[in-house]
Amino acid sequence: MLKAVVDHGKILTNPEPYVFFSDFGDNALIFNVYFWLGSSKLMERWTTESDIRFRLDALFQEAGIVIAFPQLDVHFDPKTPLQLQIRDNK
Repeated sequence: MLKAVVDHGKILTNPEPYVFFSDFGDNALIFNVYFWLGSSKLMERWTTESDIRFRLDALFQEAGIVIAFPQLDVHFDPKTPLQLQIRDNK
């Protein structure tokens, strides 16, 4: 996670970025990444945060790390028939 931040060209090195392992959540390990950006423009902040998330995803893929999302089950009531409609959206 820190690599994704440190490798980004717009992140300040002083103060240094850092990562905290904050908590265990339902189906999650919760980390907070702190870094400083040398800009006061909100759009540049959002763009940089997005860049870092994309880079983090790429680094996870390169390392073979798969993020497993929780499985949800859908149950139908077998006592009543399921109604289906086919619509033409033209």
